[in-house]
Amino acid sequence: MGYSGNVTSPTFTLSHVYKLESGLELHHYDLYRLNEGGVVGDELEEDLNDNQVITIIEWAGIMDARLPADRMRIHIDTTGETDRRLTLLSGGPVSEQLIKELKST
Repeated sequence: MGYSGNVTSPTFTLSHVYKLESGLELHHYDLYRLNEGGVVGDELEEDLNDNQVITIIEWAGIMDARLPADRMRIHIDTTGETDRRLTLLSGGPVSEQLIKELKST
């Protein structure tokens, strides 16, 4: 996506913002430690309405009702000590098209 710096999970800070070469921003949330969306949920909703922001959410279950139906979900399964299998699931036509594009690259 055009980002060359270190990328880490925001488990303790709840979110990280990465500025991409394209001018877009990638906002990465980790909601594992939350019981409800609260202020982070409000921030997340703003991001979802900004077409200059790509949003990635780990442990999104507590925000499920506030997320758009047409979204791509990624399930990560452990298949070995260091191996992972990704399953991409779409919720509508936009995310389905995104998955097709990802699979063709």
